[in-house]
Amino acid sequence: MKDDKLKTPDQLYYILDSHISKKWIGYMSIKLDLQFVKQILDVLSATSDEYDETRELINKSNWISSVVIYGKCFTDASKGRRVKLEGEVILKENKNLLKLHTELMSMRHNYVAHAGNTAFEVLEPRIQLATSGGDTFYAHLVYQGQILTGFNIDVTEKFIELIDFLLDWVDSKSKNLGSKILQIEEEEKSKEVMLRLMKEQRDRDLK
Repeated sequence: MKDDKLKTPDQLYYILDSHISKKWIGYMSIKLDLQFVKQILDVLSATSDEYDETRELINKSNWISSVVIYGKCFTDASKGRRVKLEGEVILKENKNLLKLHTELMSMRHNYVAHAGNTAFEVLEPRIQLATSGGDTFYAHLVYQGQILTGFNIDVTEKFIELIDFLLDWVDSKSKNLGSKILQIEEEEKSKEVMLRLMKEQRDRDLK
């Protein structure tokens, strides 16, 4: 059943259900995700370096969000979008961007989305000697570690460059698919048939 939120009875349209149209809408969904990541990165790049606990928390949240949404564009989409980006293919001619992509996906797989072996979070357990005063010492269990809390400005700017590159690629891909969809629809349906389908869809929207 069509989602009521998508009903637009004030517009004339009909819904496509072909394989190629589903691929096209999948790439449009990826485009929206990449645009969202770029918005996050723009916020991060404009953030002051001056330490502030609240700002640090927000920055880390934005950083994690950017990695999660970025990774979503490249992971299995067989049950949803039906399309995903292949970084090794798209970026094969740009070694620097491919290297950053590989690092981001490693970050996504091993730190942000899953707790794997990672260089982004290093913690070690220690027994430390503590004193209660005088010559009395006792063993104390502690940890020491380093956790990545975000990108530096150079990495952020390189990430933006990567997003711009991918947006150009997705735009080109979606435009080519869009042209094919329009060609198929115009070859298979007369203007009269299209208008009839649009009117039928409007009647359903008005119910």
